[in-house]
Amino acid sequence: MSRRTEACATAPLRFAVSDPDDLKLIALFTAANRLGRPLATTPETPVDRVRTLRAAFDATMKDPAFLKDAEKAPIDVDPVSGVDMEMETKRILATPAAIIQCAKALMQ
Repeated sequence: MSRRTEACATAPLRFAVSDPDDLKLIALFTAANRLGRPLATTPETPVDRVRTLRAAFDATMKDPAFLKDAEKAPIDVDPVSGVDMEMETKRILATPAAIIQCAKALMQ
C-alpha cells in the first residue's frame, strides 16, 4: 500500500496514471532509481570485453566476502544486470524530445 505525505496528498499514484506521455515523463524522472550507481564504458568497447566485465561484476555481486564487507559498511547490494542496464539506458535515450522539453520545464 502506498502512503502519501501531506505535501503530495493530491498527486496521482504512479499506477493511476494512464496517459502514455505522462508515463514516459515519470519513467524519465525515475530512471535514476532504477539505475542506481551505474558502471559504464564507451560504446566502442568490444563485445567480448563487455561480456567479461559483466561476468566479473555479476560474480562480485554474489561473492560472499564482498557481501559480508558490504553488510559491515553498511551498503545495500541490489545489482542491476548489465543487460537490464543497457536496455534501460537505451529506453531513456529514446525518450521523445517533447517529453524531455516537458521535463526541463518542470525542473525550472
